[in-house]
Amino acid sequence: MGLAVGGGERARHGGGRLPGDRVAPAGEGLSRLELGHHASGQSLRGRARIRRPAAEAPRLHRQGGAPAGPVRGDPAAAETDRARRPAGGRPGRGTGPGRRRGRGPGDQRRLRLHPGREHRLRLPAGGPGPARAGGGGRSLRPLDGGAGQGGAPLRSRRGAGAGVSESEQLLAFAQGCCDAADRIAMRWFLKGSRAQRKPDGSYVTPADTEIERELRERILAAYPRHGILGEELAQEAGDGETRWIIDPIDATHSFLRGVPVFATLLALERASEVLLGVISAPAMGRRWHARRGAGAWSGERRLQVSRVSRLEQAQVFYASRTAFVKVGRAAGFDAVVSSTWRDRGFGDFWGYTLVAEGAGEAMMEPELAAWDLAAPMVLIEEAGGRLTDLQGRRTFSGGDALASNGLLHDTILSALNRA
Repeated sequence: MGLAVGGGERARHGGGRLPGDRVAPAGEGLSRLELGHHASGQSLRGRARIRRPAAEAPRLHRQGGAPAGPVRGDPAAAETDRARRPAGGRPGRGTGPGRRRGRGPGDQRRLRLHPGREHRLRLPAGGPGPARAGGGGRSLRPLDGGAGQGGAPLRSRRGAGAGVSESEQLLAFAQGCCDAADRIAMRWFLKGSRAQRKPDGSYVTPADTEIERELRERILAAYPRHGILGEELAQEAGDGETRWIIDPIDATHSFLRGVPVFATLLALERASEVLLGVISAPAMGRRWHARRGAGAWSGERRLQVSRVSRLEQAQVFYASRTAFVKVGRAAGFDAVVSSTWRDRGFGDFWGYTLVAEGAGEAMMEPELAAWDLAAPMVLIEEAGGRLTDLQGRRTFSGGDALASNGLLHDTILSALNRA
């Protein structure tokens, strides 16, 4: 069929127009399409092309990019075409020494949107099919199993070759653990889950215990000397230096009520410093991770906190006002939120990830444990922010916490503690 993809007058490349050609009027086609595709505001612009009537379509458009030539299924035309074709292939294409005559599944085409390496898209040149096994380079893949529900998280895949550091190997292991946790969480979330009340009044579900058992088995099989601290099961001491910290379902109450804002939090601590953390929210189709010294990421996007430096322009997040009332900090909480541009109760892990992404300036909570804070701490700090308790001490041991973009941290602490 014919296709108009341009506006204005433009001659066909290589000669005149075919009978019946027409140029799309100005204002139609790709000349009208400007797609802003990144923060710097550059646009993707199209070039004017010729539109031909439907009768010309077989000569112009072939499904799957089939080469120009006779219509498939016509033996006489096919024989004629073979007789015309030179023995060495098309002149000037693939005939020189050192040129490859075919494309394999590992080859790539490059589509350049703008000058610069960061704007090149790399596409498989060998057509659809499985990607190369192993191998260097980065690609995106959906998480498998239960995480494939709708908007499954995407994360980078890197071959485990020579030169991969220990921290990269540990992060890859943590990502695999969260893949398994996602499958378990989504299975229980989609069919509904019972809950039992714990002595502290909070709830635990079968998903919590199954995820934590799965992660513990994986950790002890791969790293038998590592310790484990989890929310639901007994602590494993390990060698005393390296410890995994697990929150199998953060935001259990949301999980119970069918609210998709819940996540598995997994962090690795060594010598009292959190080295890496993964936050995986399968029902949201999101995952965040950070590795000390290597930045904070959501998929392939590096995270950076905001640069807002005035409280009246800030957006702040919290779990609930009720929690601040319960611990006697209602006055300080009110002093902060009444001074801000906007406040929202995006509690639990999500508030911390929003601060790391620059979508807000602060997240504050008055009741926390180490498994609530370990993964968010490395994410916030690697994004350029700051996380302390409400007295200003840098810690993830629990009690309470303030995470911020750093610029407003002392101002918020002062308001919380002055009232």
